[in-house]
Amino acid sequence: MAALYQKYLANGPLFLFYSIRDGMENPQEPIEMLDQHVGQFAARMQKSQKNAASGQDSKS
Repeated sequence: MAALYQKYLANGPLFLFYSIRDGMENPQEPIEMLDQHVGQFAARMQKSQKNAASGQDSKS
């Protein structure tokens, strides 16, 4: 695992993603997980931007 992490640091997140995907029984699962994460992240960013534009606290 340490070697994988070192390669991640050297090659970036895409390398880590492909390494995880290639090691899984169902290679579609990490793609679905990443898609879900990106969607949630985008929703939080949009909410934060709306709150900032309206002067609300971004933690609410």
